Amino acid sequence: MKQDYTLFTRTLPTGKKVVYYQYYDENGKRQKRSTGQRTKPAARNWLNKKIERGELKPTASILFGAWAATWWVWDKCAYIKSRRGAVGRTHADIQRIYLTTHILPFFEKMRLAEIGPSDVERWVSKLLKDGKTASMVNHCLRTLNVMMNEAERLELIHRNPARTVRRLQEERRQKGILTLEEAGDLFADENYAKYWNGNIVHYTINLTAASTGLRMGELQAIRVENVHDAYLHITHAWTRKYGLVESSRTKNHARFVPLPERTYSRIRELCDHCGEGFIFRFLEDTPVAYGTIQQFYKEALKRAKIDHAGRHITFHSWRHFFNTAMRAEKVPDAILRAVTGHRTEQMTEQYTSFQLEHYADVINAQKKLF
Repeated sequence: MKQDYTLFTRTLPTGKKVVYYQYYDENGKRQKRSTGQRTKPAARNWLNKKIERGELKPTASILFGAWAATWWVWDKCAYIKSRRGAVGRTHADIQRIYLTTHILPFFEKMRLAEIGPSDVERWVSKLLKDGKTASMVNHCLRTLNVMMNEAERLELIHRNPARTVRRLQEERRQKGILTLEEAGDLFADENYAKYWNGNIVHYTINLTAASTGLRMGELQAIRVENVHDAYLHITHAWTRKYGLVESSRTKNHARFVPLPERTYSRIRELCDHCGEGFIFRFLEDTPVAYGTIQQFYKEALKRAKIDHAGRHITFHSWRHFFNTAMRAEKVPDAILRAVTGHRTEQMTEQYTSFQLEHYADVINAQKKLF
């Protein structure tokens, strides 16, 4: 009886020997897959069980649309579940939009295993022809790349066709930041009423952003219990859609952020006034809104005669300001990442448990600046 497959052994770069099987799909195209087994008898037993379940040729009939049906859907996506909290809900929502709006219309009816680099390049060209920016195309390409990497890992496809497709050159506008002199003038005690109308909430959330580099959502999520003597314990983020969440940036990476005396004093005032709950708030159970913070910030800059629009200065510029100022003061990058939550490199064990003395460089720089 003719076999449905042939076996062969391949030696991996690690030196490990793995048995692969080869078969022809329903279109007569040769396919190769790993059994994950070390010996041919074990591989044959594994394959025979797949044949009994009708799973020998899983990719031959799978269309991209069917395979992508639950991708990035929060409660259904197997990839999100496998990442164990590394993917945030807001991020998943954005990826789902990229998928349904820009990826599925092109690839939906293609067979997953037959998509090649040339197909991906034709798709990129179509997006550009449809008027999409290079930045948007790159976002979509990254989304597709993640999905195809997972398909390759699961051995649904032999190779990720998006991996070798070049990213487009983006014309990014440099984020503007305030000078040290401008920031000093903006937060000077004598200008509290002039620039901030005496509004302690808006003054303090901007002062905290400038002196810690915290993200908008992290600032909004600060509650009284997160405030300690001279430092903040960042555990959550506030999202416009889902409210208070343990985001992918904080869930497995709660961190401690030192506060200069001036910032801590203002935050302590708010804590004493609030008693409990969010410290940056006007309503009882809700932090001040994203749009409100942005608008008040722009008005404060306008009163200080700072051209925020022309210099492309936004609230997020405070994060750039803080990073730039700390590096200018020669704060070591590892410590700076521990404070800001950047995870471009794995943090050393020294900074997983918080001790104020570990952050002496940051504290000294904060004292000098604020």
